[in-house]
Amino acid sequence: MTLQANSKAACLRIKTCPPAKARYQRRHDLRVGKLPNYVDADRSHLNRCLVSPRPIPEITSEIDALRATAGCKRKRKTNAAIVVVGVIGFGRDVQPDFCALSDQEQDAAIMMLVKTLAQRLETLVESVDIHRDESAFHAHFSLRAYNHHGRPLTACLSPSLLSDLQSLTCDILSGFCPTIERGHKKSERLAAGAATADVVHRSVRRLHSDLPREIAQAEAARDEIVAASDLAARERDAIEAQISDLKMQSEKEKHALAQTEQRVADMEARAKTVQQKSRILVADFNRVATALGTGRITIDTDEHWQLADMGDHVIDAWVRKAMTPPLIKLFRRQQAIDAELQQTRALRLRLEELLSQPDLDADLRRTGENLFAEPSPPMF
Repeated sequence: MTLQANSKAACLRIKTCPPAKARYQRRHDLRVGKLPNYVDADRSHLNRCLVSPRPIPEITSEIDALRATAGCKRKRKTNAAIVVVGVIGFGRDVQPDFCALSDQEQDAAIMMLVKTLAQRLETLVESVDIHRDESAFHAHFSLRAYNHHGRPLTACLSPSLLSDLQSLTCDILSGFCPTIERGHKKSERLAAGAATADVVHRSVRRLHSDLPREIAQAEAARDEIVAASDLAARERDAIEAQISDLKMQSEKEKHALAQTEQRVADMEARAKTVQQKSRILVADFNRVATALGTGRITIDTDEHWQLADMGDHVIDAWVRKAMTPPLIKLFRRQQAIDAELQQTRALRLRLEELLSQPDLDADLRRTGENLFAEPSPPMF
């Protein structure tokens, strides 16, 4: 029977990170920005930061100084790794035992493991964070990606060393939680159930030489795949969050566009109404002016005026209000002129009667005839 993964094992995963990915990993470790969907925000206060990270420019400056001391003449590439990040996890059957430890014991175990890894790789610890707001307890850490001699850790992380680090993880953590075991090596799995067809053509001596190296490489590749899968999941969540934000922004822009279009439609409708109203006003003003010129305006005793021969047409209230004062004034003036004209005509008739008398004095007759010769007052 093929051996299954040991559910009582502690797991160590490590990978290198250039500056851009290091910044992203820090935001994840410190819970900066939008949280992924798999994070329980109500438990984020249970997370613990054991070692705060240094500024990235400080790390890169230190790396450049170490490389210069080591005699490296080429400039470091901008996408070269500056930290090695790692995750410390626990199998499902041993995780409750480790979580049962006090916070101080958990912190001491994680710190001892990370510091020992840094000593083994001859580098510095850059950050340590414990997460308790995801589905399983785990710890993130990062190490400077160059050792004290200016050599990149990628040159040191051989398959055999990676296997030793897994054993070291078990040795240190089991000192705090005795139920922790080491994971099964692939060589043990092959021995327990792997098919021999892939290795039968090699001699036993060759197998003893190749298998440990190939198993370590396979384990390292598996760890890289798992780490890449985790990173891909986090990047997917970040992309989904960006898509959600873009959709929300698009909805806001659509709403704003609809409001703008509605405002434009309202303004056009108001402009059309004003235009129609203006035409009505102009037409009514012209009707009143024409009626005034042709004498087709009547006014009653209550000074209410109306155009003659208008039928069912009603003068606009605004036009009526605006035209009423000058029309009333004009009619009153006309009435005064008519009264004066009537008085003048009455006097002329009386004068004619006097002039018709045969015994009228000659001087008075000449005076009366002169009055008839004067021009008549204007008629409106």
